[in-house]
Amino acid sequence: MGILAVASTYLLMLLVLGVPFALILMGVSYLLRKRSASTRTAVLVTCATLLFTPGWGPATIAIAPVPFGLLFGVTAISLHWGELIDVMRLAPPYWYFVAFPVTAVVIYGLRRFVLSNYSSKRTPTGAA
Repeated sequence: MGILAVASTYLLMLLVLGVPFALILMGVSYLLRKRSASTRTAVLVTCATLLFTPGWGPATIAIAPVPFGLLFGVTAISLHWGELIDVMRLAPPYWYFVAFPVTAVVIYGLRRFVLSNYSSKRTPTGAA
């Protein structure tokens, strides 16, 4: 499977799961609204990393790229944690050792620079 096919399949799955994942992150953000900024950032980056890290899931006759949140959610509902390990073994060796930190850095960057509230603060005009 070519890299373009893998990326497009993953982005399609992410688009389908984007709304439920966004609702989960909004709920977590709402629960953390009175916490410090560093605590909110740490928890949101951890949750988003678990949800959005690219993973590999079983398909009918092959494996397909899916967000790790889908794999984790299905496992959490079925309570068969050993199956999560088996599914994680479908990925190339060391896939998750690279994918989790890279996803965390990207999400942290998005959190700090795109979703920060610094742009909404008023700047002083110099009038006293």
